[in-house]
Amino acid sequence: MTAGLIGLGIIVGLYLIGRAIGNGGNPSTITVGSNNTDTRDCTELCNQWDNRRQERCNAEKDEGTAQNRVGTLNSQLLAAIAAAATASAALVACLASVFCAPFAPGIAALAAVLWAAVLVTAGQLGSAQADLANKAAAAQNARAAEQQARDLLTQTCPTEASACLARPSPC
Repeated sequence: MTAGLIGLGIIVGLYLIGRAIGNGGNPSTITVGSNNTDTRDCTELCNQWDNRRQERCNAEKDEGTAQNRVGTLNSQLLAAIAAAATASAALVACLASVFCAPFAPGIAALAAVLWAAVLVTAGQLGSAQADLANKAAAAQNARAAEQQARDLLTQTCPTEASACLARPSPC
């Protein structure tokens, strides 16, 4: 029982180390500004819409970067699992052979290190997935704020809005 608890503690500890490492690699999530719904100044409303567009671009770029990071870590996790499983299978095959038995401790150590790498990588992936969820929420908020700013502009300044809306995208 004690050995099982120690083993569980090691597994959880390695995963949490991966989470901590992963959290250190997560860039901050963009803060979306709020729209001034009280203004009637068309220049200010146009600038406000431009600011929200820029925030949306940045948030969507951050979301894409986070998605790529999750994809990369997922690939690394699969490779680590394959390597650890291969080392474990080699250990089992080695234990069945008298000629290979002297190499078994080395193969067992290799398998243990590879499984530790799996756990750390899984922790990093968990952290990256949480970061992706935050980035996706920020991008959604940025899109909503941009739409609200556009609506304020077009409703308050229907004549002046067309020139503002003709500006090129900041993305």
